[in-house]
Amino acid sequence: MEILPISVPIKKGEFDLFDSIILSNFKFRENDILIVSSKYVSMSEGSVMNLDKVKVGRKAKSLASEYHMSAKLAELTLREADYIYKGVPGFLLAVKNGVMAPNAGIDKSNVPQGFVVLYPSEPFKSAENLRRRFLVNLGIKVG
Repeated sequence: MEILPISVPIKKGEFDLFDSIILSNFKFRENDILIVSSKYVSMSEGSVMNLDKVKVGRKAKSLASEYHMSAKLAELTLREADYIYKGVPGFLLAVKNGVMAPNAGIDKSNVPQGFVVLYPSEPFKSAENLRRRFLVNLGIKVG
């Protein structure tokens, strides 16, 4: 097995994930396995949220106080999570699309101050669409 990183440009706003990966000029081969971060997938789908636009409810305020976190992040986690188990300081332990992730996969790193990236709404569909684009556009099967 060989693990090779692919350098892709940082993008702002919604963009075509396949085109962004192909522009890396990496030479993909039949049966390669491509790993793309959930954050990059979300960014390509425009799932970046301005925290100033988040209206906080009573439950989020309570959770934020209990777990020493931003009330806006708690509110988004409540909206995005399929289930919330409990929390630890700064995080709610949640399940999103069958995956346990802190704050339902919401990430505030590598985005402008006051913004967050949400976990992809349908990650398996996004992966399947990317796989199909490789097959249709390049004629190769990737995992």
